[in-house]
Amino acid sequence: MRTLRASEGESPLVPLDGRLAVIRTLDAVRNRIGIHCPGGPGE
Repeated sequence: MRTLRASEGESPLVPLDGRLAVIRTLDAVRNRIGIHCPGGPGE
């Protein structure tokens, strides 16, 4: 929240590249086990 309030582009604790890596990993796990989120890739 502090990052948003300060209008900063990314958090010094978790940079954008780190967040994107987590999102991609979770997407891969969901795809592998057959969970599809509404509005996600392929929807």
